[in-house]
Amino acid sequence: MKADKKEKYQEIKENTNLIKEIIIEFEKDYEVLEDQDIQDLDYLNFSKELIKRLNKKYNTDKIIAFLDTGEAGIREIIAFDPNSDFFDRRNIKGEYEYSGTLFLYKENESITDPYINIFGHSMQDKTRLGKLLDYPTNKESLVKANLFTNEGIYQYELVQVSEIDTVSDDDYLTWQKDDFFRFYEDSSKSGLIEQLEKPDVEASYM
Repeated sequence: MKADKKEKYQEIKENTNLIKEIIIEFEKDYEVLEDQDIQDLDYLNFSKELIKRLNKKYNTDKIIAFLDTGEAGIREIIAFDPNSDFFDRRNIKGEYEYSGTLFLYKENESITDPYINIFGHSMQDKTRLGKLLDYPTNKESLVKANLFTNEGIYQYELVQVSEIDTVSDDDYLTWQKDDFFRFYEDSSKSGLIEQLEKPDVEASYM
């Protein structure tokens, strides 16, 4: 997914329903807000507060972001641990769970890096990244994403979907610009499901 650099800290003022849904889902102690109240929210602080409350809810400090493609799409916390694979088969509390938790790869310095690698399982029960398994059916719920972080809200647009084998560090250093675009091009030739846009070297990617 691509995020234009100019959209860093983008205020999602047009999407009042999303804000309402998040407030309700995570039991924030806001009163029911009118649309105009939502328009006037401080989106940076709102995003930081969401991450803070998610960590409090799960009694952890490992949650660094929240990925939301909409109510019918993917809504998942994103964790980080220096042992990159720690959350591969563990929930956010560190307990064994087959579906694991979405997590940021250890080679990324920050969730706000220009090329971030998010790992997670494509589950048959549609949890985690499971909606991608039936991409043609779920496409409308996946084409746009909001990434809530301590640095603000990033808006992404889906640009390519490919089915690939496991990628190792020996193949592509996808957190680095040159290798990321090499991977982008190579995966468009093998296992491509849909490409909505050609690579843009001025944009950031997830």
